[in-house]
Amino acid sequence: MRLILDTVPVIREEDRQELLKVMPCFVGQGWGVKRSLRKLLPEVEDKAIDFLECILTFNPMDRLTAEAALCHPYLQRYSCPQDEPVSLQPFRIEDELEDSLVTEHAHALSSHWD
Repeated sequence: MRLILDTVPVIREEDRQELLKVMPCFVGQGWGVKRSLRKLLPEVEDKAIDFLECILTFNPMDRLTAEAALCHPYLQRYSCPQDEPVSLQPFRIEDELEDSLVTEHAHALSSHWD
């Protein structure tokens, strides 16, 4: 957790406040990003650094979606929008698994709490 908090920016003050509530030992009042990705990865091109900063944002709601990530300038050379499927509804792993697998997994998890 320390490595994550040292390198991944907490963009919003409310994120920092939430972290203070749940992990005060990791987040102090003077906490901030100690090492930028640019300093950690000086040989990496600017587009790649920007892409990493967009997907490694601490708050999941601030991160790029998969679709937006595929449109990022860094990935444009690897992207072929005509060949990339787009789902009309959110992905749910439960829809992809057999019901018996989901039931077995849920039962196995609940038995650990008995």
